[in-house]
Amino acid sequence: MSPDEVIRLYDEHAPRLYALALRILGDETAAAGVLEEVFGTQPVPMDFGGLVRAVREKSLARQNRMSGRSVGNVGEAPTPRVLVEEAFFYGRSVTDLATTFSLDEASVRVMLRRGLDELKK
Repeated sequence: MSPDEVIRLYDEHAPRLYALALRILGDETAAAGVLEEVFGTQPVPMDFGGLVRAVREKSLARQNRMSGRSVGNVGEAPTPRVLVEEAFFYGRSVTDLATTFSLDEASVRVMLRRGLDELKK
């Protein structure tokens, strides 16, 4: 991919990708660093979906290197939205979510499906 193509992709998608990294990391400097990593490595994904995956993976990896984070409202029953956010933004597994919120895995899967269905609407 030529440098001009990388610049075009950056100009087109950087604001949304930065927002995703910032949402995951909660730190502006770290989010900017993730975009530098994604666009500074070769090959750069050519499509938006590939860029989102790369940003998410690098953000989660960076988050794992940063200090641990605790889940808020653990004592309360989670909403489908909370479970989707925990799974997508923080890379939490179904087993981890079930343990954290004292639910069985089948219930977590159903709630995740409901949350994803809500997002489609």
